Amino acid sequence: MSVIRENWQTEGNVKKTAITAVVVLVAVGWLIGCPHIELPSRTHATDVQAVRSRMKPSPSVPATATTGAPPALPLGSGRVAPSLDPVVIPPPVDPWAAWFGVYEGSVNVPQRGLCKLNFVLAPVDGRAGTYNGASELACVDTIDVFKHASKAGPLAPALTLNPTRARFEGTPQDGALVFQALDNIIQPGTFKACEMLSISVRPFVEGHLSAKWKEKQTDSGVCTGGELILEKR
Repeated sequence: MSVIRENWQTEGNVKKTAITAVVVLVAVGWLIGCPHIELPSRTHATDVQAVRSRMKPSPSVPATATTGAPPALPLGSGRVAPSLDPVVIPPPVDPWAAWFGVYEGSVNVPQRGLCKLNFVLAPVDGRAGTYNGASELACVDTIDVFKHASKAGPLAPALTLNPTRARFEGTPQDGALVFQALDNIIQPGTFKACEMLSISVRPFVEGHLSAKWKEKQTDSGVCTGGELILEKR
């Protein structure tokens, strides 16, 4: 019986050893056949985070009002904003600019002889459509020279010229410039001197103006005014 018991125990030990070996072999085989799993490294995690941040939607840019000015560039961008040149509007051309200057002319006037008129036409600074005028009118009659020679002596020719200087201001009217006298300067002691009231000038031909002047009436009846053609100097 003892021999049989020993043999049974021996067989049992063998079976246990065999079972243990089989379990070990199965475990080793499972480990060998299991897929290899890597723990994520720090670099890999950083790349994943960067990809996720790029996939996030960007915040909406608020709409700005559209204006005619170029968009402002950020400071330090190194770019120069385009400049808009101001629109320069030239001043209007004065229609009388070509007629500005100094004119002269002469004409025979009844009871006054040969009269010579000098006239200056110029603009008024800062007052568009308003013009300055200046005149000098001198008349000489040979009959008057001999008539007053006994009284005036050598001054008779000069005194009979009765020069009158006047200053005017005028505006356009019906294609002409109409001037009103602002003041008169008459040489004292002259004969038949007449005070200027007004003068109007109108383009005639190139470099010429037709002029008509009016004078203040006197008891002598000689201050009747006149008209003539003026030539530009």
